[in-house]
Amino acid sequence: MSSEWTVRTPERQRTTVETLVDVWTEASWPEGLYSYSFYLGTDGSTLLHYSQWQDDQAFRDFTESGRKPRVDRVDAAVPGIERHDLAFYRLHRSFAADGERSEPGIVVTEFIEAEGLEDAYRKADGLADARERARPSGLVAAGLHVSSDGRRILDYSEWTAQEAFDASEGDAGTRRIKRFRPYRSLGGR
Repeated sequence: MSSEWTVRTPERQRTTVETLVDVWTEASWPEGLYSYSFYLGTDGSTLLHYSQWQDDQAFRDFTESGRKPRVDRVDAAVPGIERHDLAFYRLHRSFAADGERSEPGIVVTEFIEAEGLEDAYRKADGLADARERARPSGLVAAGLHVSSDGRRILDYSEWTAQEAFDASEGDAGTRRIKRFRPYRSLGGR
């Protein structure tokens, strides 16, 4: 699952993510949640949530039984958060750089529109194949995720630094690219 929040300022961004970490480390871990990661938008106004669940139903069960108190606590600390693009994705293809794994300095996301599952898988395969052939310097790992309705592809890539992404990808032009800095990842307990 992936979701982006707009919080408007760097101060609100920091308060939001610190509250999220407190809420998630103090509460019981939901059944079926493998990991939950938080990323700070380099624009100073957004957050990216990236969580890995056993399946969509595990998230729905959590939504019915334990999500509201967590959301309420975050909203009390930082009123007026705008939540966007909550979507369920399945990892379709992944890529890891050869050699020793580096810690990512930046995470880049891009959303690509598709016209159904067949089109989404075809586009995702094309992107994955091109990336595997190019093996760009500075790429740590990448995953191409297809939304459960087949209307979107989430290209999630980890880079050693912003400069490595820029050197590899060039001018992003009109692409819907967003950049985030890793903040914290939590795993199941």
